[in-house]
Amino acid sequence: MIMMYAGLRRGELIPLMWRDIDLDEHTITVNKSVEVVNNQFIVKDGAKTAAGERVIDIPGVLVEYLKNLKNEPRNGLYVCVNAKGFMHTDTSWRRMWDSYLLDLNIKYGDFSGYMKAPKSKYDPAGVPFVIPRITPHWLRHTYATLLYFAGVDVMTARDQMGHADIKTLLDIYTHLDKLHKRKAMSKLDEYLNDASQDASQNTCKTL
Repeated sequence: MIMMYAGLRRGELIPLMWRDIDLDEHTITVNKSVEVVNNQFIVKDGAKTAAGERVIDIPGVLVEYLKNLKNEPRNGLYVCVNAKGFMHTDTSWRRMWDSYLLDLNIKYGDFSGYMKAPKSKYDPAGVPFVIPRITPHWLRHTYATLLYFAGVDVMTARDQMGHADIKTLLDIYTHLDKLHKRKAMSKLDEYLNDASQDASQNTCKTL
């Protein structure tokens, strides 16, 4: 939820603390990140880049989600924690992500080509993996896509995502713009085809 609706990188999400989130102001402050050393995430002050240090305005849907999450008993200093309530290690993060993908596979996977759809990711017969193996970074790209379709200008989007320059985001916006225009113009083809068919039918009726 945080990566998809606030655009945080994995290295920014891991050390995120509740004190970095202002649910009244609808903001998340990114001021630290992690790097992997001997399978441990070591927290360092500052984000991946200088531009990465930022205050992100977050939507209401994420605010409500975080309000509910904050009340969970296992939560302490960190927002995204392992099974014991502590900050993730590299190993615990990978296990968590793999488990998440298995849940998505069960919920959204198309098993029509198999004998029967599995009811649980722990099915002893095994569960074929049929969805794309998404990475955490895909959610950040989803956030950029949401900003584009919401009409957020590229400069504001750059600041929200913490890009050092505008080129990366411009590439994303340009790609989405081409896809959107192509889809919009396909409506003209549909209209002209429908109009042509209507004209042919009216001619036949007249004859």
